[in-house]
Amino acid sequence: MSRFGARSQLLSLWRRKDGATAVEFALVAIPFFWIMFAIAEIASLSLIQTSLDAAVSETARTIRTGEAQAASVTQSGFKEDVCDYVNNLMSVDCDAHLHIDVRRFADFDAVGRSNPVVNGDIDPTRLAFQPGAASEVVMVRAFYNWRIITPVFGDVFANMTGGRRLLVSSALFRNEPF
Repeated sequence: MSRFGARSQLLSLWRRKDGATAVEFALVAIPFFWIMFAIAEIASLSLIQTSLDAAVSETARTIRTGEAQAASVTQSGFKEDVCDYVNNLMSVDCDAHLHIDVRRFADFDAVGRSNPVVNGDIDPTRLAFQPGAASEVVMVRAFYNWRIITPVFGDVFANMTGGRRLLVSSALFRNEPF
């Protein structure tokens, strides 16, 4: 083989593009899938937060109008109502992960926010159910421990133990004069 033959073969190998697409995809695939999983995780968090907000808004109305008090609704009954509303849009495990806190106050200046989180988990003994009487100020809060779906994002999104994110929805209002 002549010197020019070997050189032309090397140049033809250099110019070949057969595996270029595979190499380019390999370079782009990891960031692409990482971004896709991040979008799915954020969309899931947004959906459950929106569902929880709507559920608290709708079910708190029963306290505001006095329906819950007239029916002697308990904390577990109110929790079930919130859960039913959330599960209309998305299936969630309410028994283990949904917590309800309803407190009454003399007026809006007296409203305080107790923190039910102890050592990265919710302490049920710090929750109350006081739907209040007519014209009392009431704060309804729902806490949901959402399990981060994508393990890669557990460190980024988690704010509770076990790779979970605490989602909170609140409603503050004065009961109607029922």
